[in-house]
Amino acid sequence: SGQRLSTDAGFSKYRGGVSVNNRGGATTHRTRSVTTANRRTNGTAVRRNVGVRYGNRGRWYTDGWYDRNPNAWRAAGLTTAAIWTSASWNSLGNWWGSASAPQPVYYDYGNTIVYEGDTVYNGTEPIGSAEEYYQEATDIASAGETDQEPDEWLSLGVWAMVKGDETESNNIIQLSVSKNGLIRGNHYNATSDATSPIEGSVDGKTQRAAWTIGNNSKVVCETGIANLTDQETAMLIHYGADRTEQWSLVLLEEPQSDEVPGS
Repeated sequence: SGQRLSTDAGFSKYRGGVSVNNRGGATTHRTRSVTTANRRTNGTAVRRNVGVRYGNRGRWYTDGWYDRNPNAWRAAGLTTAAIWTSASWNSLGNWWGSASAPQPVYYDYGNTIVYEGDTVYNGTEPIGSAEEYYQEATDIASAGETDQEPDEWLSLGVWAMVKGDETESNNIIQLSVSKNGLIRGNHYNATSDATSPIEGSVDGKTQRAAWTIGNNSKVVCETGIANLTDQETAMLIHYGADRTEQWSLVLLEEPQSDEVPGS
């Protein structure tokens, strides 16, 4: 009954491998090419700046934090230390009970998955309209809506959401996944100390993970589930069918006890 991921992730219909660059023009869908080296450099800066700005982050996801944020989603089986723990591709396979883990599919937005106008490409192959791609993400996110939540969750870590080349972030997301592919967690504004629950799912065929934040079902975030086993990765935020932005996710490390004032 666990989540089964397709070996080809449903990409057998997507041919080609050469990225298509945006050629400009009036469009509200934006992707951009980012090299691995630049992503890592930016991630290092983000982690450093978050560490300096939020020296009290070791108190996030503690009993006191949940008391201050009663709207937050909480998995009773995850300790604070477990919440800060990220997953590997092998640990995901073991979690879902796969005899052998399929090949991970990384969604490298801006390099392999590219918007050009209102068309989405995988390499040089058009794979649908922007509206269709958004609807697919919406369907994946809404598949996670259920009142029957499981008791067991695997942490996917704590991430900083970063727009463009910014090296500061107060948008923090904490994600977990269930054995049947539900995604839960929290979006935390570390400046205002305000939290909204996250709800979504993983599509076993395409390996896309998509979720919504709070009560806003029109805004959908997405990345590949394999992307969430990296240290830095790309994500998309769909602000409805007519606007898409490419952001980054930077995995944050659990602070050491000597970083937390009064610990």
